[in-house]
Amino acid sequence: MEENVKTPDKSMDFEFFQDELLPRIKSASLINFMGGEPTLHPRFNDILSQTLENMQPFSFLGVF
Repeated sequence: MEENVKTPDKSMDFEFFQDELLPRIKSASLINFMGGEPTLHPRFNDILSQTLENMQPFSFLGVF
């Protein structure tokens, strides 16, 4: 997903996240939370929870 969401001078609306971004998460190969300090968003926990519920399964394989 190479598209950027630009909402200058305000936090992203939670409804925008649900309606526009959440449907795209299942097909995204990479998800970044960025722009200012994302953890200060008033609904960050909801956004993170819904993202984790809807993202592709992942695995990690390492040699230790």
